[in-house]
Amino acid sequence: QEEMETRRRQEELDQLNRELQAPMNEISELIYISDPETYDLLFINESGRKAFGCDSIEGKKCYKVLQGLDHPCPFCTNSRLKDNETYSWEINNALTHRHYLLKDRIVTWNGRRARLEIAFDTTKSEEEKQRLKTMLDNEKLIVDCVRELYEDEMLESAIPEMLRRLGEFMEAERITLFSLSPVRLTITSRWSGEKAAEIEMLSDLKVRPFYARWMKRLLEDESYVVENVELLKTSFPDEYTLLRAYNIQQLIILSLEVRGEVIDCICIDNPASGKLQNSIIVLQTLRYFLLLARHRAMDKAKLAQLSYTDSLTGLFNRNRYIQDLDKKIADPQPVGVLFVDLNGLKEINDQFGHDRGDEALRTCSDHLRACFAPDSCYRIGGDEFVVLTHDITEEEFFGQVHHLRLRLQSNAKLHLAIGTHWAPDGSQLPSAIKAADEKMYKDKKAYYYHASQTGRYRHHTDEVLPLANLNVLRQKLNESRFLVYFQPKIAIDTGLLVGAEALVRYQLDENLILAPNAFIPLLEETQTISQIDFFVFEFVCLRLQKWIREGRPISPVSVNFSRYTVLEETFCQRLAELSDHYQISRDLLEIEITENALDVREEDLRKTIDAVRRSGFSVSIDDFGVEFSNLSLFSGADFDILKLDRSLIQDIAVNEKARALIQAMSDVCLKMKIKLVAEGVETEEQLGILNQCHVGIAQGFLFSKPIPVADYETKYLPLPRS
Repeated sequence: QEEMETRRRQEELDQLNRELQAPMNEISELIYISDPETYDLLFINESGRKAFGCDSIEGKKCYKVLQGLDHPCPFCTNSRLKDNETYSWEINNALTHRHYLLKDRIVTWNGRRARLEIAFDTTKSEEEKQRLKTMLDNEKLIVDCVRELYEDEMLESAIPEMLRRLGEFMEAERITLFSLSPVRLTITSRWSGEKAAEIEMLSDLKVRPFYARWMKRLLEDESYVVENVELLKTSFPDEYTLLRAYNIQQLIILSLEVRGEVIDCICIDNPASGKLQNSIIVLQTLRYFLLLARHRAMDKAKLAQLSYTDSLTGLFNRNRYIQDLDKKIADPQPVGVLFVDLNGLKEINDQFGHDRGDEALRTCSDHLRACFAPDSCYRIGGDEFVVLTHDITEEEFFGQVHHLRLRLQSNAKLHLAIGTHWAPDGSQLPSAIKAADEKMYKDKKAYYYHASQTGRYRHHTDEVLPLANLNVLRQKLNESRFLVYFQPKIAIDTGLLVGAEALVRYQLDENLILAPNAFIPLLEETQTISQIDFFVFEFVCLRLQKWIREGRPISPVSVNFSRYTVLEETFCQRLAELSDHYQISRDLLEIEITENALDVREEDLRKTIDAVRRSGFSVSIDDFGVEFSNLSLFSGADFDILKLDRSLIQDIAVNEKARALIQAMSDVCLKMKIKLVAEGVETEEQLGILNQCHVGIAQGFLFSKPIPVADYETKYLPLPRS
């Protein structure tokens, strides 16, 4: 009877199991039941049988059927299961290549304790989750690398960090930045776990036959990908041999170009499986930002070089002179000071043209380089040069000065005014500079006095000397001996008037009107120049007021200001008071800072520019291209207009470097929203080239020389028709 009862209960259990198996076989999710002690597979539904190719489970183990293993799964959850609780987890199945969300629970099966597991196929959602994660990881890598490239002032120190981030992201063995030349690859930066000796071998790699093929692919596709090096064994054996020698199985090469020429490339060796193709877009994006950073660094280096080098002579300019002067003053070492001025430059330009004048300046610089260390020579003004020696004795210095004088004696066409002084230490350098400058001016005055006696030149030094007296200067102003001329500014693309520059003249007598270079240096030396600067400014305000009342077409007028005027504490205040007094809108007045103003401390100049612009005036930086043009202003000061000096314009038709410089400055100014004005335009050919370089505004003899205000009104500002 007991045996019959046991058989009856077993039949009931079998019936119950059959009743349970029927609906489980109809469920699309994978369901299986196994013994947690023996791992015997007790049941698997139809979906599971199809997924794992299982026809019979008799004597089968769950880990063999479901995972293809010969031993219990290392990730088995049996030990984590508790009665009346469901345990959830996820796994990628190696047999089905699908991702599952699993629900495990302890159940009773055929009267014994068993493990029930339901597997939900979440492959699509997992793939989407992984896709989103990959996208976020990619974006984070790009953001981190771009931040590194742009926050670090020195690109060369930012690149190794970028390579490290990229290497870790790609899980690569090494990443190398190569510089390319016609004969070899040279490492410039790397992230690698390889030994240094092996890397050095690669850095001296000479060009192999496959090199040209790489370059062609890089120029066409911007990248070259080797997914499996074994595929190269037959078709490209040289390349295969090289890559195998460095244990490279997979390779990505990205090109970095400048003006269409591949100059660098990034090589990624053996990235992790799955990273090769999925990361190409990321790598191309990083390549783009690295190229931008490289171009920015190159532009910055070019601007820095231009900022410290005189484009005509190749000597250091005033910007570098001021910088080095501060260092030498703080240095206890002795310094020899030589001031040199080229006599008669204006007469050379007037009689023979500016090309001859430029030739004279270059000859002067050649003489200085021949007698002194090139890095001690500076061109600080139109015709002024300075030498600040280093690492020589006083005897050697004056010996070099004597050598210079001997060289000049053999050149009858070159006349230099020279002043020298010796500073025993840097602290005495300012007084030595002043003494050398004074000696140079005495030498220059003696030359001009002699030259005027011979009748070769017409100089007016003696005639303008009385202007050094402030009372005489004011008297001449009251007598209207100072005249204001206007030179138009023309839009290159339309040929229309867009403004004018106000220029001062001194009427010595009824028949002779002197240009500014005949009297401005004297007024600057006596520091009375502000009288003239504000006279011109007030004249312009008064004239603008008249034109507005008459209904004439109005355009902005620029007024030049000397360094001494700019440094006055009340400078901005006086500008504002005069413009307000004559009720002139400040956007009609451009404050043009002349070349000499760049002699002031850069910090003071920036403060002045900021104050002027806050007051509502436009600021123009004059004479860019002259030896000491202060390019550092681009990064530290906001200004509105940049004027290219005539020395850059003269030979643009034949000087490719001058054209390239103008094009570069045009691009920079366009990005920085700075108007670019070309001075000294004299030919249609020059105008055409400037137009090609996208220079917006021009002034020069091609349009008009500086003319009296009445002529300017008649020609450019017609009265409205009644």
